[in-house]
Amino acid sequence: MSSEESEESLTYDEVNSWRSDALKLYCRQRGLKVSGSKQELVARAFAASEMGIPVQPTAEERIAATANEKARLLDLVNGSSLPDPSTLKDWLRESDAITSWPPIFLSDITVFLMEDHPGKDVALHERVLNEYKEGKAYRLYESGWLKEIYWHPISTASEFCFLKANCTHTMKIGDTPHTAWIAADKKCGKIVSTYCICVAG
Repeated sequence: MSSEESEESLTYDEVNSWRSDALKLYCRQRGLKVSGSKQELVARAFAASEMGIPVQPTAEERIAATANEKARLLDLVNGSSLPDPSTLKDWLRESDAITSWPPIFLSDITVFLMEDHPGKDVALHERVLNEYKEGKAYRLYESGWLKEIYWHPISTASEFCFLKANCTHTMKIGDTPHTAWIAADKKCGKIVSTYCICVAG
């Protein structure tokens, strides 16, 4: 089985003619189980071909893609760039820096989210407002999904600052927390970039 052949639409007879090791490789490359009888492997591989399940990137490719995405998010539209938050030292705890936090309001969050959802502004706006009315964000914070928030000024000359916190998925609070950050204008609170180390980003 060649890599070119594996990317094309395959017939059941073709897949059925493969040896078990080829079937397992085909499934493994697409993140599918490789256990079971040969007929189960055939069925799984053929179904993957029919559904067009692509080959998953390697660990090295995922790391490179993550680094590229992070670098893209640190480049601002005005040609300047932000430092990598993971390299910054001396983050200030919430109790020591809350008076320095930028004035971020619901409208700032809504505008930032809408920029990535063209054509869906009304539905997204309604969703954000409904969650605000229900106090969802505060409930998530109060329930422990969002941990303590830290602030970093970047530098005295920078017009932007970072806020970061560890957070867990609402359905998996026992999981290892992810680190999320936002970059915002110190004076007006406009959000200019965000990132989370979780797979969903």
